[in-house]
Amino acid sequence: MPWLGLVSLVCFTVCYIPQLLRTYRTRDVTGVSALYWTILVIGYVSGLFYDRVREDRLLWLTYAAGLCCCAAMGMACWLFRKR
Repeated sequence: MPWLGLVSLVCFTVCYIPQLLRTYRTRDVTGVSALYWTILVIGYVSGLFYDRVREDRLLWLTYAAGLCCCAAMGMACWLFRKR
């Protein structure tokens, strides 16, 4: 069922969009948990390394897309942090 992997890719990537849009619109990151995003990044990076063994391109794309979304959120947190 390769379509199930595609559904997973879309859901795991699209789920970040509301938080990213809200953060960029309000420029407020006070409700964003740094620990959550750190654990998520560790999970995506370890998934990328694990997938090198399995060589499943769709799974790799899912991890890479999620990592890109995490990077965008990390950049937003850095830009909009209270100084």
